[in-house]
Amino acid sequence: MIYLDHAATTQPYSEVTETLCHYMQNLFFNPAALYGPAIDLETAIKDALSRIGRTLGCDGRQLIVTSGATESTNTAIKGYCHAHRRRGNKIVITSGEHSATRESALFLESEGFEVERIPLTKDGVADLAVLKRALTPDVLLVSVIGVNNETGAVNDVETIAELKREFCPEAALHVDYVQGWNRLPLQLDNSGIDLASFSGHKIHGPKGIGLLYCREGIRLSPLIHGGGQQANRRSGTEHPAAVLALAKAAEIGSSRRRENMSIVKNLREFLLSELDQLNVQYLENARTTAVPHILNISFPDIKGETLLHMLEQDNIYVATGSACSSNKKRISPVLSAMQIDQRFVEGTLRISFDAANSEEELTKVAKTIAQATEQLATLAPRRRGR
Repeated sequence: MIYLDHAATTQPYSEVTETLCHYMQNLFFNPAALYGPAIDLETAIKDALSRIGRTLGCDGRQLIVTSGATESTNTAIKGYCHAHRRRGNKIVITSGEHSATRESALFLESEGFEVERIPLTKDGVADLAVLKRALTPDVLLVSVIGVNNETGAVNDVETIAELKREFCPEAALHVDYVQGWNRLPLQLDNSGIDLASFSGHKIHGPKGIGLLYCREGIRLSPLIHGGGQQANRRSGTEHPAAVLALAKAAEIGSSRRRENMSIVKNLREFLLSELDQLNVQYLENARTTAVPHILNISFPDIKGETLLHMLEQDNIYVATGSACSSNKKRISPVLSAMQIDQRFVEGTLRISFDAANSEEELTKVAKTIAQATEQLATLAPRRRGR
């Protein structure tokens, strides 16, 4: 198997699964209970969050444990807007957001909030000139994706934070940093960011756990009510094993970040070089702005889904776009916003690398893509003739 869909999910580190199994089997207590082992477990959770916070440049007490980044994003956007509705009702997002942000904004729009969507440049990042004009004093919340999950394009969050501080200082800034954790150097406490979403299974941690960074002083209306856990910000019994396993993944990934990013950068360049040598025609999307581990690449006059299944026959696993939207057979709104050439846009693959991949694997991938695209190209004239 050649797995190249690490933007969708990652295989947990062996240390992560060992930690998860150990705590689930041996330390299964409810951390809200009053006896000694449960109290010890509650202390272990706080320590784990502190360790996670060090990888994000924040205090662990500013982290809310959620079921995943989708819940984190929903809590950030809906929770903040509902808590501060009397102050304003304008929300600013970009046209390159993950579906969790898009759908949350659409939901709030149905409740009467005004949503302004900032267009993307051809490089896949927010158009800062348009964004600057949108940042009026009545803006309640600005939400941007730090690293686009489809193209890997990196928004200039530092500049966006500065613009927000200058033109609408009372607004909050939420950043979807799911693809940025352990790929970019993050220092949340000095970033101008008020809220940020993260996912465990994108960094070789467990599925079913995410985080919401909430700067001190930011007030949210919780989505989930109940026992009042996590200072009433998110009710429900915590999953201690998952929190401690996530801390392990965060620390391992943080310690290897520079090395891993250097490896995947070389792998990306190697694959493109192999495709060039095989004379494969392609378009590299967000070429100048993308993180190394995500390659969004389009081939002319073919269907990306067809190409995906041809690769699958050789046990090569890639994606056509966001895994969260894979069941929706339509053109990616992100690629549409980038105005990708219509000849190429339907033939798009997202290839996402990990340091565990190898050049030998990518040599096979390039040859398989070359053979498949050549085969599909011979069918294209017939399809156009029908």
